[in-house]
Amino acid sequence: MCPLETFDAREDLYCFNLFQHNFSKANRLHCLSMRVAWRLYLYILRINKEAHLNNLLAMTFVAALLMPLAVPAAEPNEKIVFVTNESFKGKNLGGLTGADDKCRTEADDPASIVPSGNYLAWLSDGTDSPDTRFTKSSHPYILPDGSKIAEDYSDLTDGSILHPLDMEATGNRINGADKFWTGTFADGKSASHSVTCTGWKADPLTYHKGMHGQTDLTTSSWSTLHANDSCTTSYSRLLCFQQ
Repeated sequence: MCPLETFDAREDLYCFNLFQHNFSKANRLHCLSMRVAWRLYLYILRINKEAHLNNLLAMTFVAALLMPLAVPAAEPNEKIVFVTNESFKGKNLGGLTGADDKCRTEADDPASIVPSGNYLAWLSDGTDSPDTRFTKSSHPYILPDGSKIAEDYSDLTDGSILHPLDMEATGNRINGADKFWTGTFADGKSASHSVTCTGWKADPLTYHKGMHGQTDLTTSSWSTLHANDSCTTSYSRLLCFQQ
C-alpha cells in the first residue's frame, strides 16, 4: 500500500518509484489514484478556507468522488519474461535447478523491476523441458516494460514470437544481439542431450556443446540459433519465465 506521509509535493515521483523497486502494478496504480485524491482534497480545502465552508463536508465530497479510484486494481495475469544480466558457462549452471535459482536471484535483486516469485529458465536437459516443467499460461507473456512476447503458451511455442527477448529484470534493454542457453526447440521441447552441456552440469561433462538462442530474433530460430557453443569456454545468459 501507499503510505499517506509520502503525499507531499516533493515526492512527485514516489509512486513511479514503487514500480521501480519491485512493487506490483496494482499497488502503483493504487498509489497514483490516492495521490490524485490527496491533491484534490488539498485544493478543495484551500477553496473552503477562502469561502469559509465546512471542511468535513469537503472531505466527504472528495471521498465519495474518488473512492472508486482508491481501490487497488486487480493483479495482472501476464507472465513476465526477462534475460539475465549475468552470463554463465554452460557447464556451470548446476543443472535445471541451478539455472532456475539464478533466474529467481535476479528477479529478487533490489535493482529488479519485476515481481518476486517463481521463475524457471527456458532450458532443457534432454529429458525435462519447458514443455514438461512450465505452467502453460493462458495469459500473455510480456517483457518487464510490458512489450508482449506472446498471447499465451500456445502462441509462445508456435515457432515465432511477437517481440525480441531483449530486456533484463532491471528494465535495461539489450542493444544488438546477445545469446542465452536453451537446449530447447521453439516449441518448448528438449533438443538432444548432446547439445545440453550434459544437462548443464560440469561432472561428468560427456557432451561439450550447448544450444543457444539470441536476443534480437523473433523467427523460429529465436531458441535454436546455434547448437555448437562450447560448454567450457563460452558464456551465455539465461531466459527466465514467471510461472
